[in-house]
Amino acid sequence: PVGGGTWVGANECGVVLSLLNRNIEPAGPHRNEDPRESRGAIIPAALEHPSLAAVARFLKEEIDPKRYPPFRLIGIDGINSLV
Repeated sequence: PVGGGTWVGANECGVVLSLLNRNIEPAGPHRNEDPRESRGAIIPAALEHPSLAAVARFLKEEIDPKRYPPFRLIGIDGINSLV
């Protein structure tokens, strides 16, 4: 609720993505004070790309995982899958 964002989405090219939290540490009161960026911003940016191959390139080249709490991104495009 604090970070907001999108956790599941699809685009007109048939790419479907879902972002899952990967919480390594137990939840606690400090979690909402995490200075890292919201993972919910990743899906909208990734869905601007027309294929999973393009999404994978975007993630590799544009997303620094250290800027976000841990996550796992799952995707399909009707032909391929990405985990």
